[in-house]
Amino acid sequence: MQTAPEPEAVPAIIFKVLQPESPMNRQDLIDAIAAQTEISRAMTGRLLDALIQIIQSEVARGGVVKLNGFGTFEKTSAAARTGRHPLTGYPMKISSSCKPKFTPGAAFKELVKD
Repeated sequence: MQTAPEPEAVPAIIFKVLQPESPMNRQDLIDAIAAQTEISRAMTGRLLDALIQIIQSEVARGGVVKLNGFGTFEKTSAAARTGRHPLTGYPMKISSSCKPKFTPGAAFKELVKD
């Protein structure tokens, strides 16, 4: 069984990625991309912002963004329906709604499965 290297033996950003109990935030992601691509952190931040904005805009207008090997972002809709009020139990109308949906690709699922 392979163990993680000691913290002083690896760069701080890589050690952060190896810590499953601490979620990676936006700045950690920017640092990791910048380190891997040798692009400045400022430029990497602008690229990440542009990527997120493009995906959000496309999905909001009803489009589908498919990244092979990673997954698919799309807009889904739920029809109006009748539900029950949680306190009184009386029927109530629930209006239709739209939500974003992410479906991981096969390669991503396989990577996470192991």
